[in-house]
Amino acid sequence: MTEVKVMRTIGIDLGISAAHKAIVLDERGKGITPTLRIASDPVDLARLLDRAREGCQEGEPLRVVMEPTGLSWLPVASYCIQRGVTVYLVNTQQVSALRKLYSKHGKSDRISALILARLPWIHPEALQPLELASGSSLSGQRWCKQREELTERMTAIKNRVQAWERAFWPGLEEVVENLFAPWVRRWRET
Repeated sequence: MTEVKVMRTIGIDLGISAAHKAIVLDERGKGITPTLRIASDPVDLARLLDRAREGCQEGEPLRVVMEPTGLSWLPVASYCIQRGVTVYLVNTQQVSALRKLYSKHGKSDRISALILARLPWIHPEALQPLELASGSSLSGQRWCKQREELTERMTAIKNRVQAWERAFWPGLEEVVENLFAPWVRRWRET
């Protein structure tokens, strides 16, 4: 079970093409803001963090809880983490189940933001702090993915060459040990 510190919480229902909706709760889980409309730009995010810190002591921690909606979460998470805010990405299926409990008659962005903000009190085990990968780690992942794609392509090409040779040069595999040796490739080109 993850130990969650008592702090102000921001629940953000991310929009892919529409504005995000956010609600700020105090240390006891009571709402201290109405539903706020924000964009992913630094000015709106700074305004949101300032609003969440109103009336707090200097250096009091904040946390943000949101669902990983497309890649909308990345600029928000990056901005918040750079400013010392703990960010939690939560399982969308769990939030959906909680949303159904809260509102049987429909989904609203306000309800989603409120559920996300209250999640530390409702289901603290669901919270794992987000750690963004470093640039070198992302570069390594990209390299591995590209290598895997090239390996798959090479395998597909070799399979096509072998199928072609089996069809038009039956018995070649019994005579030639390595169909992809340099001398065989030169022979194929002539």
